[in-house]
Amino acid sequence: MQKECAGGPLPEAPSPVFNHYMRAQIGKYQGDLNLRPTEALELAKVVAGLRVRSGRHGGGVGAYMAFWGFAQVKERNTMLRSLQYALRPRVVYASQRTGSADTVQGSYFEGIVLYQASVLDLTQLEALMYRFRMSIGVAELDTMMSEAMLTCLTRIHSGCYEWGNWNAQNNSWYRVQYHRLTAQIADRERQALVHQVTGMAFTTGNMMHLYHQRRNLEIEMEQIVYAVSALRDMIMRDSTNLSNTMMLAINIPGLHGHLMRSSVNEQLDYNLQMADAAENLVRQLTRVGQAPMPVGPAPPPPPGPAPPSEVVDLTSDI
Repeated sequence: MQKECAGGPLPEAPSPVFNHYMRAQIGKYQGDLNLRPTEALELAKVVAGLRVRSGRHGGGVGAYMAFWGFAQVKERNTMLRSLQYALRPRVVYASQRTGSADTVQGSYFEGIVLYQASVLDLTQLEALMYRFRMSIGVAELDTMMSEAMLTCLTRIHSGCYEWGNWNAQNNSWYRVQYHRLTAQIADRERQALVHQVTGMAFTTGNMMHLYHQRRNLEIEMEQIVYAVSALRDMIMRDSTNLSNTMMLAINIPGLHGHLMRSSVNEQLDYNLQMADAAENLVRQLTRVGQAPMPVGPAPPPPPGPAPPSEVVDLTSDI
């Protein structure tokens, strides 16, 4: 007679002969999961029966299932060991979602299991999970390495207290596929961010366009710094000439000498203000352009001719 359980009927299993492992598991079901003796015995019969079925079917991986529930690490591990023993899955992998905003600290876990589809379907897997009394939910994933599966694996990686055979040598193909697809998704997100910020697609032509725009700004910045430095040097030379004039004005008596000295002092103050303004402007331009340039109290203009003014033409189509 086929047994019924919440979530659907479980496959009828032959009368199991419990080995040493299963006899120990019955004790764990009662101790770790707080199941009654009759519940622990029924669960052990189902697990042992599925063990026989999974050994007789060699159809390979065809069922991709995600599961989640509420249990402490010890209880979860007992359930996962039984799941691995019963289904002989190619991949079983789970972790605790400690500190999740919507869960109790350390009690919520998520996992994924890939096994032979001919052994157990979704409804029967739900019935099996129901027996562990962990409020476990099960969802069928679309295909191998679908977006849903990648999301599950990413969430499991971000958890703690991992359990499973994800890092086994035999599962290297799954790890390579996961990292390859997640890298592609990250690359698409970076391209979308570039388009959002710059309004341009991430192509070679557009990146060259941005490079030439930046280079043109750097050339224009160098020209402005050169011109401001030369202007400051002219101001300092004018201030030197005014100082010599002041020395002569000291010897001129009367009102004319007083007016000349006042005019020279006023011009010296004005030159000092212009020199300070030019120095601050050079400092700001140097900081914006991120080009190291010494800014002293009175630096001379750069030696030689002015910087080159070869600006790239950006009017042509790219």
